[in-house]
Amino acid sequence: MNKDRRNEINLTINLIQECCEMVNIALIAKEIKGINLVAVHDNTDGKDYVIKKVNNLKDYRKMHDLYLKAYRTEVFNLLKGVNENPDIDTIPFIKKIVTYGIKAINLQYRLSNDKKCITRDYTTRELVISKFKCNDFILSLIGELTPREFMSLFPIRKIFDGDKYQTKDYFYTRDYMNKLDQDNPMKYQINIMELLWEYMNWEITMFNVVVINCIDDLRKLDGQPSMMMEFCKENGIGTHTMYTDEKGKKFLVDDETGKSKSVKTRPSYLKVKIGGKQSLNSNRLRGEI
Repeated sequence: MNKDRRNEINLTINLIQECCEMVNIALIAKEIKGINLVAVHDNTDGKDYVIKKVNNLKDYRKMHDLYLKAYRTEVFNLLKGVNENPDIDTIPFIKKIVTYGIKAINLQYRLSNDKKCITRDYTTRELVISKFKCNDFILSLIGELTPREFMSLFPIRKIFDGDKYQTKDYFYTRDYMNKLDQDNPMKYQINIMELLWEYMNWEITMFNVVVINCIDDLRKLDGQPSMMMEFCKENGIGTHTMYTDEKGKKFLVDDETGKSKSVKTRPSYLKVKIGGKQSLNSNRLRGEI
């Protein structure tokens, strides 16, 4: 096992241990119906629970709250440690803050944009500025990490067919990161926003979306168009904005002319087949249920 892989495993184990200690649980091996599983032992009541896939808003909200609590705790520990000893090694704190912070921000974005979520954020200047400062804080901490440390926190996504589809993949990101000095902080080598665009990892990609949307919200509050609309205008590309009326019907408005047109929905008896082509549902044609 090489040194980088060993460091990744050690960091993961430490993060799992801290989360378990925070909520007073332990991971145990358990056999259920002849299947060996990883279960959670609750130290408060002595009960065991089988780990299941998170697939509902309630679970995502709990995960967000846990990451947010861990993020705030590590920020407090960092400030306290620096105050008591200015020469303290801050990198262990920074690694945890970046990891917990990005995960909490991504989960909050997912929750606020879910159609089933009934408590969405209202876009106010104070809220957007607060989010912008939080994003900027995490971006500044990412700059304190070396490329080696960053890759141990967020491994490059294992997709290897980028050359076939002319997209970024593992090899593209690896070559990009290898151009950097692996032992020097990235803030001295590259623009961190550029890193978010070039790095292939789902968490980082989602965080990049959150950062860009936050900047766009600030532009809109100042009466400016979004970055994408500005790009389209500069390149002669027409844009439309979708609205929904009081009856739930959607319509598009041309941002240049102001003309509107209705949005036609796909009939239920049409289905999309592989390749994007539509075909009639055979059950509908035969009159079957």
